[in-house]
Amino acid sequence: MSAGPHDLLLGWDRREITPDHPVPLAGFAARAALGPASEVSSPLHLRTIALQQPGADPVVIMVADLLWWGPDNMARLHADVAQAHGLRPDQLIVQGTHTHSGPQPSDWFAIGLGVSDPAWVDVLHEQAIGAIGAALADMTEVRVDFAQDRYSLGIERRFTRSGGKERAAELSELLSVITFRGTDGAPVATLFHHACHPTYHHANAVSADFPGAAMTSLENESEISLYLQGCCGNVNPPSYRDGRFQSGSKDDIDRMGGQLADAVRALQPTAEPITASIATDRAEVDLPTEPCPDISTLETIAADDNLMKSGWAKLLLARPERRTGAPMRLTKLVLGDGLQLLGLSAEVTSPYANSVTAACGERTLTLGYCNGMLCYVASAMQQEDGGYEVEDAPYWFGLPGRFTSDLEPILTNALLDLGRR
Repeated sequence: MSAGPHDLLLGWDRREITPDHPVPLAGFAARAALGPASEVSSPLHLRTIALQQPGADPVVIMVADLLWWGPDNMARLHADVAQAHGLRPDQLIVQGTHTHSGPQPSDWFAIGLGVSDPAWVDVLHEQAIGAIGAALADMTEVRVDFAQDRYSLGIERRFTRSGGKERAAELSELLSVITFRGTDGAPVATLFHHACHPTYHHANAVSADFPGAAMTSLENESEISLYLQGCCGNVNPPSYRDGRFQSGSKDDIDRMGGQLADAVRALQPTAEPITASIATDRAEVDLPTEPCPDISTLETIAADDNLMKSGWAKLLLARPERRTGAPMRLTKLVLGDGLQLLGLSAEVTSPYANSVTAACGERTLTLGYCNGMLCYVASAMQQEDGGYEVEDAPYWFGLPGRFTSDLEPILTNALLDLGRR
């Protein structure tokens, strides 16, 4: 029997996670010399919704104004959420908006990607456990609708910053809006999906960047709003001059977020109802890398004065388990009528989203930075062209070596297998 229009319950929670003391920010290596950030341009929030159909297990979607959640954060969260709330890992969609102006929550990577503040990480974890409990504890009847249209917020950053030396990949230019409405028809929760790097803000100050501004704006009409970040690894805000990125002011960022929020509002009246049918699935795929050097070679590299390579070698020497394998976590949440979220635990570029859309349809929304973080993952064309994402990122992220040329088909096949089943 199909679900009725209100055979779905939703609970929500929003709480602030802005550090109450100066902390180092993650996202731009150039900030390292500036020391911890003591200013707040805009606050950081943790936004959570819980969904449940009668007689079924609940699922939770949590979005934080963070660069990402590391594998260490997710292992800790899974263990404590299971104990506190009885949830399995497949019942969680945990995502960072990928703002580059928040603290580093993870100790999994080389220190060049940002040093975590243990006290703040503990607060983040406690708030996440509390937020899930609060969302599960107070639920209301809702129905769900969906709207989608072409939309372009960003530009191809690899092509732009390289002056055309790196080829431009086709972007995933869709804006998708999922609205959960109460019995009176008013929006309770608004989820919106697009792909663009939150890198408009560069100053040494805490900022939720344009996704935070957009969510805050939409919360004038909805109780809560969540930005679902897409495959934005090669998409930046259109703020380049002579090939160099220009940082935006707070007014610029608020304007960009407001523009995105207005596009969401414009789409909502065109929405079609979705018959809710909640289901979850997950998979893991080990991505192919070059073999890790032997211990003697790692020791030689560790003694070198190259910060990137020496930091990588020290990380692998200290953590032997990191010398083999590059496990990518894939998570699926089905909402109904072909609408589903497909999450990857990595920073992924637009060709992967486009492959999923072509094979599974435009109602399959691909999410990056979901349930952990592995590394930048580029397409085959981008691997040929090189650049930071291909040549340097595997070392900063502590992989055994660079990805091999069969990366794209292996990951794409795993994505499509999960999306179709």
